[in-house]
Formats: sequence, structure tokens, C-alpha cells
Amino acid sequence: MPIFAWLNLIHLELSSKKLADPKYSIWESEGHPDTLQLPAKLGDLYRDTRAAADYVYQETGWFRARDGTSYPKNGVDYRLHGLKWISRTKASKLPKVPNASRELSVSDRSMSEVPKNDPPAPSSTSASGIQDVHVVNPANREVLDYVKLWSTGPSRAIHGQFEKGMQILTALASRPEALMFVESSVGRKDCGIDIHGPASTAGAPPSWDLAMKDLLATDGIKWSDSVTNDRLLDIDISDFIILREALANGKYKRGDILYTSVDIPIVQDGKGLSTCGWSFDPFLKGPETRLYVPSNSWTLPGAITYPHIDPFAATIYAIPFFGKKLWLLWPATLENLKVLELSKGKPQGMETTLALINQLQGLGILFVDNTKDHHPAFSLRPGTIHCCMSFTESCHGGVALRSTRLGSLTEAVLLLEWAADLVSRLLSDVGYDYEVKLAMAEELRFDAEQWRMVWAEMDEEGEDGEEKKKLAKALKEAVAVLKQAKTAWRLTRKFVIPDF
Repeated sequence: MPIFAWLNLIHLELSSKKLADPKYSIWESEGHPDTLQLPAKLGDLYRDTRAAADYVYQETGWFRARDGTSYPKNGVDYRLHGLKWISRTKASKLPKVPNASRELSVSDRSMSEVPKNDPPAPSSTSASGIQDVHVVNPANREVLDYVKLWSTGPSRAIHGQFEKGMQILTALASRPEALMFVESSVGRKDCGIDIHGPASTAGAPPSWDLAMKDLLATDGIKWSDSVTNDRLLDIDISDFIILREALANGKYKRGDILYTSVDIPIVQDGKGLSTCGWSFDPFLKGPETRLYVPSNSWTLPGAITYPHIDPFAATIYAIPFFGKKLWLLWPATLENLKVLELSKGKPQGMETTLALINQLQGLGILFVDNTKDHHPAFSLRPGTIHCCMSFTESCHGGVALRSTRLGSLTEAVLLLEWAADLVSRLLSDVGYDYEVKLAMAEELRFDAEQWRMVWAEMDEEGEDGEEKKKLAKALKEAVAVLKQAKTAWRLTRKFVIPDF
């Protein structure tokens, strides 16, 4: 480790304020705690002064902190209150929150591995409140429609998120080439999606009431904070409902968490969204298609998801329900995957997002507006990279699937080959955290296992036979690399590699 890094660690340790009962440390600086490489231990606290966000260090890393988080220690149930741990018996006499050291001054770790570009010129605000953005290519004037909607809609009230959205829109307006604005006509698009037309349904139309029934019927929903893109623990559904009410009444405050859940199961109990009775055409359940549990993605105004790939090497079928949402889409090419892998395991943020927007090739822009009529269903082909902006509260149902239909096998083979190569390189690469390596290995293991089942159902003859050979080659390479990883990283028996 470089000498200056050791000096930073010593500085952090000396500048932290040690507190008794229980012992823990509090730090304060700008930026996400993951960027500072803090020598944190269980129960330590951190305040990001830039985002006005607090964090607590738990078993698997830093998470957003919230009052009431539990911390059992030495037989005492401590609870978090105002960035301090206190016992339940002291809850009626809340002490003043201790001042964290303000001497800490460590800049965010740079994303030097991600190709950089000059940031787009900042926008200004017109008298009407609409941001003034200059479009470099006249063919891209549609971006100005998005600027108007973002500037005048509910997302404008979400402090911090509004500015991030404007940076993304300004980056799009600054592109010199004519962008691909995806039309809703049925067919295959070059940016990695297929438009299927109106979703086939045999039941009731989707409604907020049905979505809420699924939400209330599910335990253990995974939540994240769209402001920081961090995972959240100990979130009760009532927290989400209260925040929705605050947004509706214009009471959102800077520093508030912006809850997002992209994986709310559509419960098959005949009460929630399952009553809509979708069939996910043309992906019919059968030997050539493996369908998984349908779910609902629920985002609030101002929510932004950074460029990413959803369930690895799988097709994602999406049915928009409500709201206005912008999708930036890039096809799964080897060149794009190589660019994206540079950001794996690194803190995600606007610097990385803007760099990826400028470096990824084949950008397509899809604007979904369900305020008048339901947008046609569409599917993201395996490995399609996407970034989303919610202009209003939005929901879309979806299901992950693995299928040989619509040519999706081509991208799946590419994803398996790329992932196997990446895991192979990670065996000797010291630039990634151990947890990141394990996550990549597990993604590859699961996908090899699932595609192995699809492969077993494919015909040996005809066109299917040639595709089956290509898939077999990719699976053999993946299994070989996984065996090396299991030995090198001493993975447990739970890491079951598919037999091939």
C-alpha cells in the first residue's frame, strides 16, 4: 500500500471520535464511505456532507442509517438515534449528537479506469423555470421535450436528483451524432430491445391498488436509496408509504431517502397484479423458455438508476403500468461489455454514468408515457445495458426469462463467454475486492446452471443444432473457469458447479 494511503488511514483513526457504550467511531467527509477505504468495524457511523446522508457499517458493508436501526452488543439492544447508538432505556433522554471530527479531508476515489470525457456545459434556467439546454445536433431536439418535462414535473422538487437528471439530459443534448429515438412500433431494435405491442392480458387492468396489495403481501422486500444508489436495511413498508405522502404534499426535504424497489414479487394469490393475467407473448412457457417469478419495479419521481445489466444473461420482459420514464439503452456488444466492466466494483455515481453515456456505443432512447394509454410491452435482450430516469412515480411489471426465441441466444452466448473471460482474469487480478470477484463468479455459476437446462431441451438437428453447439462451447468454458475459481478462492460446497 502506498505511503500516502497509510497516512490517510492513520489520520482517519486519529481524527475519529471514540465513544463508549458501545465503542464505535464516527467520521464525516464528502462522498460515499466506500470511496474512502475507512478501517471500519461493526457499528461505526459515517456522514456524507455532500449528500446529507448518514451510513452505518454492518456485516456486509456500509448501509444508509435510519433511526431505530438495531445493534445488539454485550446483551444490550442499542438503537440508532441521530447518528448515535443508545440503549432503549436511554431513549427517553436522547443525548446531543456528538460532533464528528471535521478534520477529515479525503477526496473521492477517482474512476481513472473509466474513459473520461469533458463534462457537458452546465445548463441555465429560463424565466419559465425550464432549464436552457443547447442541442448540438438538430436531429436530437426531442431531448428538449424531456428537459421541459424534467424541469416542470415533480422530479424538480427532489433536491440533488433534479441536478443529476439535468446532467444526463445535457450530456444527451451534447452528442454530435443523431441519436436513436426508439418508436413504439413492433419489432427488433438495434439498441438491444424488442417491442412486442400491447401486453396480452386475460384479467383486470393494472392499478395502484393492485400494486399496493402485492407490496403489503410481501415480506423482505429489497429497498435502495435512489439518491445514493445504496442498499437499505430495516425498511418498513410504512416508511415508503409515508414518503409517498410527503412527495404528494410537497414536503420532501434535502437529505431524505428516496425509496426504490425494483423487485416486488407479483404475488400469485389472486389479489394483486396477478389478476391482470399476462401471458408474456411471444415467450410462452415451455422447453425452450424458462420463466421466473414476475415482479414489479416501483420508483418515485426523481429516481435514477445508473447504467447496469439486469439478471445476468437473461431476457427481461417489461410491461409498463404507470408513469413517465426515460430508458437509455445500449446493446450487449463485446466492446460495450469491456467498457462496462471497468466500472464493476467501483462506487457508482454521476462521474461514472456520464463517462459511460459518452463511451458506450449504439445508444437508443425510449420514453415511456402511460398517462394516456399503456405503452407496448417490450423486452431487453440478454446483457442490454440500461439507465433509467423516473419523471413521475412509475411502475412496470417484468419477468426474467431464458429462451432460444427471438435470437436472444446470440447475446446469451456472448455474455457467458465475456463473463468466463472476466472471471478468468479476476483469478490473478488484485485490483478488485474479494467480494466483487465472488459476486461475478456466482452470477456466472447461476447463469451456466440455468442455460444448461435450456441447452438440454434444444434439438440436435437443424438450425437449433448449430445454436446448441455454440451454447455448449460457451458452457464448457464457463464450467472450466468456475472450477478454477472454486479451487483458487476456496469456495464452499454450496458453490455447486453445473455438470457439463
